[in-house]
Amino acid sequence: IYYGNIERTRQGARFYAQNNNGRNYFKDYLYIHQVLGLTIQIGNTNVIVHLTPIKDLEIMIMDEKLNRNFYKALHLVLR
Repeated sequence: IYYGNIERTRQGARFYAQNNNGRNYFKDYLYIHQVLGLTIQIGNTNVIVHLTPIKDLEIMIMDEKLNRNFYKALHLVLR
């Protein structure tokens, strides 16, 4: 993991909220990928295929907490 990218994303999400009436960047990011059919949902966990990956085969797994469905999604992606 390149932590500079994580920090840049965190700062970008804060900037997005400040300039979009408090909207949640990650919820909007998930929504647009769902509309385009680029997600798989496992319970409340979402696996997202990036529209603009930094590297080939890049995915994101999103959930509010680590739970059984998160680990199922991780297993699905890595197998």
